[in-house]
Amino acid sequence: MRTVVTRSVAAALAAVFAVSCASCSLLPGGFKKDDIIDAAEDFADTLIKCDADKIIKLTEDKKTSKDTKDLEELLDTSDLSKEDLLFIDAVADTLGYEIDEDSVDGDKESASIDVTFNMVDYEDALEGNTYNNSDEVIKALDSCDKVREVQVTFEFVNDDGEWLISNIVDKGYKKIFDFYGFKPEIMPDLANLVMYTDIATGSGYVDLMVVFEENVEDYLDLMTCTVTCDNQTILTGEEVTGSGEYVYCGYYVDGMIPAGYYTVYLKCGDNTVAFDSVTVADESEIEPYGGGYEFGQLEGDTYIADFDITENFENNYLDIEGYDVEMEGILETRMYLKLGDGQYELWVDEDEFKEDMYAYLEENSGEFMSDFLGVSKDELDEYAESLGYDSYSVLEDTLIQAIILDYFDSYESWDYGTYTVSGDKITFTSSTMDDFTGTVGDGGSIALDFDFLEIVFYPEGSD
Repeated sequence: MRTVVTRSVAAALAAVFAVSCASCSLLPGGFKKDDIIDAAEDFADTLIKCDADKIIKLTEDKKTSKDTKDLEELLDTSDLSKEDLLFIDAVADTLGYEIDEDSVDGDKESASIDVTFNMVDYEDALEGNTYNNSDEVIKALDSCDKVREVQVTFEFVNDDGEWLISNIVDKGYKKIFDFYGFKPEIMPDLANLVMYTDIATGSGYVDLMVVFEENVEDYLDLMTCTVTCDNQTILTGEEVTGSGEYVYCGYYVDGMIPAGYYTVYLKCGDNTVAFDSVTVADESEIEPYGGGYEFGQLEGDTYIADFDITENFENNYLDIEGYDVEMEGILETRMYLKLGDGQYELWVDEDEFKEDMYAYLEENSGEFMSDFLGVSKDELDEYAESLGYDSYSVLEDTLIQAIILDYFDSYESWDYGTYTVSGDKITFTSSTMDDFTGTVGDGGSIALDFDFLEIVFYPEGSD
């Protein structure tokens, strides 16, 4: 047997030793067995260098043939990332081979020999794990003791005294390079994918929303939340929720959030992905009816906006609550803004909104209720009866009403505060959420900018 442990060792063993003709075993027709072994060693050395051009030169195929083109494409790294290249090089450095000298067979025209290639078992070392960077991937490969083997039969033809590979089409060669198509699960740099953050506080919560450039659902289980109040850690290692590009985390209590300066950190492992801060005032400043303020008593001009809340409702409620449903239509309701004497009120009429939400959920009833109840649409009537309801419609109404109530328990439907005007710009100082701005447009319209969405209000009574 001839054995090569690694690519670097293979290069060192490339010297040809002189052997006396008397001791050489011969193939039929007078060809030396060692000629085939040497040709196999040359080709195996070339294979573990992973250079398509050099490999092809040792085959009888023309460079333009489909088989050699496939090999070139397989070993092409021009479109691979830096992380992919580091992984490929790390595996390639473990490539070795063993030539079965006793397997030589052939005559003066053609011959064959079996060669077993070995490398680190990268699938055993990496599959199913997620790594923070390429250094962790390479460390895992270095610590792996398992070996992956691929056996290939080299088939040669004699081309004017030079033995060339004739079976490059054999799938065994491609199996050697399967690691070119293997991609370790490496965490992206989540901090660089953050588009923006939004932090809000209200009765019983300080909530951070982090919006990413791409879907990060696969990494939710690796993220945690840490919260500090006045620079003292009050929560750490808390689970987060999210859907698609959105991740939510924060501090939640029964009753009022104690006053203080809160910072919410979204973390992945020991790394901070994003954070934002907010000051929570004392209870009298948070409660809309605390501190002597009576919501709904402000006199002034009223503006109305038709607000499409479909995406917000699906991403910030349905997805978070675990509903996996393709909803149809839009959920639209009215939002009201009143300006008077430097003060403002902003609200959604809950009765109107509940009617709009009920109609939207009822429109999607079949798909939605099927997912909610965990049964097929054909089984909804039977399932309702099994629960003791007179009909499915009664159960449907009960569940929709429950969802609507749960939604309004989770989200505020009003805001108030003060505002100042400079030219066509309006700056709003909120008593319940982050401050925001507005722009006065044609016809007296006011476009409010809430960081991640814009809502345009028009004077009440205008067309």
